[in-house]
Amino acid sequence: MIKITSSEFKTLKIHETKHNALSISHLLRTYIDPTKNILQILKNNESLQKKLNNILASFINDENRYVYIIYQDNYHNYRYLADGSLNPEDRGFFGQKFFPLQEEKWHRAFKSNKPTIFTQNKINNLWITMLYPLNIFKGVKSFLVIDLSTSAYKNIKNVLYQLRNFLKYLLYFFIGIFILLILLYAFLYTEYRRTFVDALTGVYNRNYLKHIEKIIDLSQYTLAMIDLDNFKAINDNYGHTIGDEAIKKVAKNIAANIRQDDILIRYGGDEFLLFAKKGRDMKNFYNRIYDIINNTIITIPDATQLKTGCSMGVNLLPDRDNTIIEAIKKADIKLYHAKKLGKNRVEYRDQADKNKKILEFDKINHLIHQRNVILYFQPIINMKTKKIEKYEALARLYDGKHIYYPNQFLGTIFQTNTYREFSKIIIQQAFEIIKNYQISISVNFNKSDFIDDAYYDSIKEIIEENQKYRELFILELLENEELKVDDEKILKRIKYFQNLGCKIALDDFGSGYSNFNYLLILEPDIVKIDGSLISQIQQSPNAKKIVQSIIYFTKYMGIETIAEFIENEDIFNIVKNLGIDYGQGYFIGKPCQKLQREPFKIFECIDTNAA
Repeated sequence: MIKITSSEFKTLKIHETKHNALSISHLLRTYIDPTKNILQILKNNESLQKKLNNILASFINDENRYVYIIYQDNYHNYRYLADGSLNPEDRGFFGQKFFPLQEEKWHRAFKSNKPTIFTQNKINNLWITMLYPLNIFKGVKSFLVIDLSTSAYKNIKNVLYQLRNFLKYLLYFFIGIFILLILLYAFLYTEYRRTFVDALTGVYNRNYLKHIEKIIDLSQYTLAMIDLDNFKAINDNYGHTIGDEAIKKVAKNIAANIRQDDILIRYGGDEFLLFAKKGRDMKNFYNRIYDIINNTIITIPDATQLKTGCSMGVNLLPDRDNTIIEAIKKADIKLYHAKKLGKNRVEYRDQADKNKKILEFDKINHLIHQRNVILYFQPIINMKTKKIEKYEALARLYDGKHIYYPNQFLGTIFQTNTYREFSKIIIQQAFEIIKNYQISISVNFNKSDFIDDAYYDSIKEIIEENQKYRELFILELLENEELKVDDEKILKRIKYFQNLGCKIALDDFGSGYSNFNYLLILEPDIVKIDGSLISQIQQSPNAKKIVQSIIYFTKYMGIETIAEFIENEDIFNIVKNLGIDYGQGYFIGKPCQKLQREPFKIFECIDTNAA
């Protein structure tokens, strides 16, 4: 006959109860600001009282008969802070006095501030009481109390005695499953937090956006892009610790003023994305969020108080967009125009409604699907031979009357299906020119393009199909995004095209994110020296020194160089004498819809439409 002692079963239940106590403690942290006095908060906040009671109530079952939180006031009286009792008549209300039966054990527990467990002998149907210290309430000593009932212990013991030796193995099995469930719960909870929750603010991160991308019903939501104004100045003047504190406080204040169904995501460093459920005056809601952020105060160590400010772009009808990415892009464009109009404002209207120079998404989409995409070509010459050996392809849109430049449409469609289609057309047209004229063509790419699987697959297919002409195709990576050594996916895909025979060019080197370590990471075939350096090379000795250092390093690495912004003959001669391999600029030739035959003779062109 198998025997299980009271102490053995008691130990098992204590472990389980400790786990429940830890779980409750974690949940409480999500609702409580540890920097504020919990008693003052709860005193005037019945809603929060109910939330805490509900959290405790969710852990009550046949075994956990009572779950409540007791604190000690300034007069050493014990009082209820929260009570999860399911029966309202049994539930202690906030601030109500509590009179423990085994008072000495309670005194010892509060004095030591350590977990305390003792057996109940004077209360029917209660077996064990566990006191677990909660160190999450500022200035308040409190304990989470869980009273275990005797019913589970008696039932299990009777069953174990009846099943004898067979239950020995069954017991081991259930204990193993129980431990595995604890480990699984801990793992899933940790993994969930790591994957979907921003470590600094506690709100969702961008991974969560990908998680909900296919399942969120945009017809139920509006969305806003929120960006803190002049946040860089806070970081620069007061340090990243104060900057992080500002981010955390803003996130906390937003989260405290939105509904449970709303979704707040930390989208970037100082950017937030807010999905707010419809069914209220949405403009009034977003204006209120705007006011809350603008009235958030950060106190720095010298007692100076800083106020945060923000700009917002709001998309009130995201369900009219094809994808969540397009809906976010519209909000982002409105945020951009809020910034452009002086910051510290909420922008609801499309800039296209106010400024016809920027195209609406629908018009851009129509022009691209009608393939009204044209390429202009700017010549790049060999500085030694003065012969044109390459062209940079520059895309435009045309509606039959007007030509539109990238700054009028590209930001609106970036990272959408329309953007992918636009890029495919450019690459196809570039290969047509390469086939017809056997000349190198450079096409611009963002580094983030290579993260997008659909985008990558579409351009990969075109490049692989043009096996004979790949060596004349140049992927020119724009210098508007940082590339890190751990961006393995991007680097692998760029290297794949390089291994196919395509050339990789790094644009605007010497500005933005670029540095010499960048060349070691990317290993490009061509470096285009930033035009701001070349344009100053006559007047600025420092600009000239930077250019010379770039030339020295690239020659050592076996990388070709191109000087951009060669605007006059003097710059041309300086660039040539420095030993730069290629040149590009208006002095050599302006972008033209035809291929320029000779440098410095802009009107002698070959009509690409005649081929």
